[in-house]
Amino acid sequence: MDMRLSGVTKLAVFLPAVLGVAGCTILTREPTRATLERETISLAKLYYEHKEYESAIARLEEMLPTVTDWGTKAAALYYLRACYIGLDRRADAEKVLERLKSECPRSAWLKVIELEEEVAWKAPLGAEKKPSWWRSFRASIHGLFVSEPDEVARYRLAKESLEKKRWEDAVSRFEEFLKLHPGSPLVPAARFRLAESYEGAGSSDKARAAYEIVATNHEGTGWAILAREKLGKSE
Repeated sequence: MDMRLSGVTKLAVFLPAVLGVAGCTILTREPTRATLERETISLAKLYYEHKEYESAIARLEEMLPTVTDWGTKAAALYYLRACYIGLDRRADAEKVLERLKSECPRSAWLKVIELEEEVAWKAPLGAEKKPSWWRSFRASIHGLFVSEPDEVARYRLAKESLEKKRWEDAVSRFEEFLKLHPGSPLVPAARFRLAESYEGAGSSDKARAAYEIVATNHEGTGWAILAREKLGKSE
């Protein structure tokens, strides 16, 4: 047996043992199932943050068949998907995402995933191979979602207007978003969507100028690539 356990694994083994010994004097009742489920999520998240993906997956898959709380299930599926992505098991990650959509259709975790996919286009090309970039990216997106809901709501409403082809409303909403949140990680996406809104509204000159801003100011991102494609088609 390999005795060189990682820090997280040592904690996972040592902490329950200590609590078990102390339980006779500290605990006055058995922990509820909900408490145990939250503790499992916390431990799985700790494994995930330390890239011990297999350990996190084992904990989450053991818990999921009996989980009772809808919100806890959604969080478990989110981290399960993230661990599969960490292992580059994309097919498994897609299956978990479909399960999350099916079993927890109104979960806030689906909104987090949607925003992650939007913001990911901001990444420098090849950033998926740079763990440090992804750590900061995940921190920024979770901070955005949790601490600045107005910012997320404005972007979502603008995008909904675009998807429903309410062009003038989309233009107004994206312009407002960019004015109020110039430092947001969603700015490259918002600028590209604004250009699409101008295009839909028939303002071809404004659309072209907006695409040029994306291509120039956000060089090296997925949005810049899409903007250059749009500019190429309009020539």
